[in-house]
Amino acid sequence: MPNKIDELFSPERLSQRWQKAPKPAGRSATAKGEGPSPLELFEHLKTLVSGRFSGDEAVVVNRMLEELHLHLCRVFPKGSKTEPRAEDIAALHEALNRLEDLLDAYEIDRPNGKGR
Repeated sequence: MPNKIDELFSPERLSQRWQKAPKPAGRSATAKGEGPSPLELFEHLKTLVSGRFSGDEAVVVNRMLEELHLHLCRVFPKGSKTEPRAEDIAALHEALNRLEDLLDAYEIDRPNGKGR
């Protein structure tokens, strides 16, 4: 029986039916210089997140969003062609991770995900 399965799914047998798919034209939207800028994405994120929280939660989330904005401005300064420093990139990643953890904690704390 194993020989039959090996024979059915052998690459040599299956490759007879394979067809080459054409490569997509153009570069991906995430390539440098295409798509929305990181600061535009931040504004979209801020709009989405800010509307979900109120009271003390909103205060904490807004502080973290301000911190994230500062890190984004350091890593992606407008009009600058210089490479960002590794420390600034690491700080940006840390701020994103902390914001994600906070938002996850707030979501878990909400009964049925509907908020307080």
